[in-house]
Amino acid sequence: MIQTQQEVSDTKKEENVSQEEVMTETPIIESVLVQNVMKDLSNDISKELEEGNKIERSNQVIHQELGEDIYHSILPEPEYKFHLTTEQKAIFSYFIPVKGMELQLCRALSGIIENLNGVPNSSTANLIIQGCEGCGKTVLATSMIKVLQAETGRLNGRIGKINATALNKKDIRQILKKVAGGCIIIEKAGELDRTTAVTLSLLLEQEKSGTLVILEDTAAGIKKVLLTDDRFAKKFTEVVKVPIFSNEELIVFANSYANELGYVIDEMAVLALHNRISNIEKLDQATTLVEVKDIIDEAIEREARGGIRKAFNILTAKRYTDDDKIVLTEKDFE
Repeated sequence: MIQTQQEVSDTKKEENVSQEEVMTETPIIESVLVQNVMKDLSNDISKELEEGNKIERSNQVIHQELGEDIYHSILPEPEYKFHLTTEQKAIFSYFIPVKGMELQLCRALSGIIENLNGVPNSSTANLIIQGCEGCGKTVLATSMIKVLQAETGRLNGRIGKINATALNKKDIRQILKKVAGGCIIIEKAGELDRTTAVTLSLLLEQEKSGTLVILEDTAAGIKKVLLTDDRFAKKFTEVVKVPIFSNEELIVFANSYANELGYVIDEMAVLALHNRISNIEKLDQATTLVEVKDIIDEAIEREARGGIRKAFNILTAKRYTDDDKIVLTEKDFE
């Protein structure tokens, strides 16, 4: 059988999707019907891009006028309908202690659950997670997916993660096929170009398996991607903004992270941890969860190499708590 130019193009694009970005590859046989649909989609994309060029200057003016709150004029405020259980709060243990985070999570989850429990529809109730570098956006995204799966019985398809710059070079239709009924997380979403945003928007309008799309980026990146296309922006009705963590909230995170690994930080060690966090603070940049995680990992490594002190603590039973957690001491943080 002689392949058409469209079939050869689709096959090459399919081969370019790496296992890391989205899962295993499957041969695709294009029918005449699919070719016609794609021709219509191509026409729709051209129309959307032409319209987008007309309103680009207007969007830039809006951006300048609204500044930090640009997406609030685009995204409606979801109704607060969902409440986290004790078990679900444990899933979000890194974020619940941060002021306002539980309310944000409940609102966003409420909107997504309502959509997933209805007729599967990917043209609304997609999610934005906004925050600075290293604040745990992907950890939060995967935690939200876990809760949504348990609450709705949906999103059981594949979960994919891809950088926006890489997505710009891919066949988006094939990417969505691979994660149908699951979720795709787009990192550094501000790097999506207009063609990609418009194409994704039109494909989501046709998508009926309930696929969830999550955009991750800083405030600047989110504003940039929402301005590329109005119809695209309106599909992301749920928003969670991860705020800057205070030092006390970073300590709470450190304790939660250490506990998950089977460790506990004693009182004097907490003071030493405060000092370590203060030492890495910058005037123009917030201390991140990743930086605090690295401090805990380093303390755990030092505890494991404890030498004479470790041997003494084992003999005197000071190394473990009553519930068999290993104690991190002040010296582990020096």
